[in-house]
Amino acid sequence: MKQATPHNRLTGLILSSVMILTSVFAGFPGIVHAEEAEQYLSPYQTLITDSDGNRLIKAIAPLPPPEIKMAVANEPAVQSEGILKTLSNVPAFYWSYGCSATSAAMLFGYYDRIGYSNIYTGSTNGGIMPLDNSTWGTTAYSSVTCGECPICATHDGIDGRSGRGHVDDYWIDYDNMGPDPYQTNGWTEHSSDCTADFMGTNQAKYNNPDGATSFYYYMSGDPLYDYDPSGDRDGCHGLRLFAQSRGYTVLANYNQVIYEEATESGKGFTYANFQSEIDAGRPVLIHVVGHTMLGYGYDTSSNTIYIHDTWDYSNHSMTWDGTYDGMQHYGVTVFQMNPVAPTVTNSTGPSNITSTEARLNGSLTTGGASTTVTVYWGPNDGGTTPGNWLNSEPLGVLETGTFFRDISGLTPDQTYYYRCYALNSVTGVWSSATTSFDANPAPTMEQIAEPEGVLC
Repeated sequence: MKQATPHNRLTGLILSSVMILTSVFAGFPGIVHAEEAEQYLSPYQTLITDSDGNRLIKAIAPLPPPEIKMAVANEPAVQSEGILKTLSNVPAFYWSYGCSATSAAMLFGYYDRIGYSNIYTGSTNGGIMPLDNSTWGTTAYSSVTCGECPICATHDGIDGRSGRGHVDDYWIDYDNMGPDPYQTNGWTEHSSDCTADFMGTNQAKYNNPDGATSFYYYMSGDPLYDYDPSGDRDGCHGLRLFAQSRGYTVLANYNQVIYEEATESGKGFTYANFQSEIDAGRPVLIHVVGHTMLGYGYDTSSNTIYIHDTWDYSNHSMTWDGTYDGMQHYGVTVFQMNPVAPTVTNSTGPSNITSTEARLNGSLTTGGASTTVTVYWGPNDGGTTPGNWLNSEPLGVLETGTFFRDISGLTPDQTYYYRCYALNSVTGVWSSATTSFDANPAPTMEQIAEPEGVLC
């Protein structure tokens, strides 16, 4: 049940351990003692007032991977109750110079894999973003080991890069407050080209120490759309800038505290809202106190959300509005890009053909989970006119990947044709060609009397 003053729960949770946190993370801004609690929600969350008089939370996400990782999540083999939904093609990256920028890189890596092909422009994995960043290795510093990832934090010598990138210009070591290397050495900054660049991660000019990114929220629970504070950088605004730099249109991007943390009744981002984003094929950034992760699925039987936590390459889970490794869930970042035109094929052809049945196979290669697919088939080639086909098999909304439809009622020895159609908010497209196949001949009396493989 929603509390009357939900944010007090968070304050109490943090203040109970504030002395431990201040001793471990004393270098970060916003680290306070208990007597200063009127100005802060937590060691990582400062209360501010904007120029319009709105009360905002400025949250910093600086925490590196812990020595002991969280347990791996296993999706239930049998779903006895509730609804289970997870997105495929979502990468899991190891912490790459900041959890928020890494989570954003996983989000954009997912989009690269479902047809937004200009996100990752390197040559690794055939130019498609890998499902983890192990291929680029790690770099060890005195305080932390960072996974390399070119769409998260560009680095001279990584993924064929020749010349300074994000790491070279802004990074010294975890918790370092700057000045940054480009400032110390009088370099001209490289042109922004990765999530950490656009999000302000690790950058002293945006008051972010190495490892940290900042996000802003309305305490009321209203969504804060594309906030661009003067002299600072909101990580959510950086997501928009990154997508636009790659040539894509952003429909909406906002930060919002969850329903249980909002100070005004009826406001805040709900578990149902999270489900709607996943159903639409959109991963969501999950913010817990001091840390950012990527949510890619849910299980309504237990209010579970599935996450990649930036600490390893595995799947993990937590309870909505719960804690993760002791850190309280308080907010989200929602990011919605304009869909790309779908691409559908049926080039793999049919399978499991008998005299009366067949499986019609296809593949949705771009378009994402907002795309519906229909398979048209019959004894005549209807081309690209739906009314010219005898049968249509709607498959509903699909994610990218392979699909099939089993059909029956075929006439033995008859030639059949099929073609696939995909539709989303951008356009509708047909597969490039029609596929034909012949139903098997009817079995002979001898075959019926002695089925294949049966010994008398």
